Parts: sequence; structure tokens; C-alpha cells
Amino acid sequence: MIQNPHVLLFGGGGTIANRRLLIKGISGKPPTQTVWGLDTAILSIAAADNTPELSVLREQLEDVLDIHAPSLNDARAVIDVAYSVVRRAARLSAIPLAAIMIHCGAIAICDGKNEPIDIGVDGSVIERHPIIWI
Repeated sequence: MIQNPHVLLFGGGGTIANRRLLIKGISGKPPTQTVWGLDTAILSIAAADNTPELSVLREQLEDVLDIHAPSLNDARAVIDVAYSVVRRAARLSAIPLAAIMIHCGAIAICDGKNEPIDIGVDGSVIERHPIIWI
């Protein structure tokens, strides 16, 4: 996706209509078009910012991602993207866990008994992201 010119999300110059962009105020190569350019800290900030004008997120977009004067609509777009990224990551993480539980018979053992299956996790996203519950 990063190298496909038809899947641009953020970028410098041009208009949203003719470049299919959400945010125009980025100078240079956008971090969202760079491998590992979107840090999980921004995803957490996007999920946690409940200020009326999304001022915390907008400040971080300017400071961390070097987006010049991000608008409220820019911040809302980032929130939508962040939610999608986190949801996709959670689903991709759940797939191998479910496969292991099925393979080991853990699901069959607990089936119908309403017993929890304990899974150990570690990492900054699971520890700090405001909408991921353990």
C-alpha cells in the first residue's frame, strides 16, 4: 500500500480531490507513506483525545508527524484511520491465538462451560491503548 501511488492517504501538495489525500499540510515525504512511519503512540492519542477541538491530537500531529496546522477534519480523519489500524491489528493478533486454542483443544474443553481462557500478553499497545481492554 505504501508504494502504490493510487492508495495515498496523506501527502504534500495538490488538492484532496485530484490526489485522493486527506491531509495537505505535510512537507516532504509523509510519515504515513513510510514503512513504520505511524507510531502506536499517535494511535493511542487519537483514541484518547476527548477535547472538543481534538487539540491534543492536532498538537501531536504537528509536533510528531510534522503536519502544518492540521484542521479538525484532519484530526477526525486520523481518528478514523487509527481506529481501523488498531481494529485490524487486534483481529490479526486474534487469528493465531484462536488457531492455537483450537489446535490444543482449549475451545472444546471450555465449550458450554462459560469458563475463561487465559492468554498472556505484553507490549506497549496492549498496555497503553485506551480502547483495548484486558
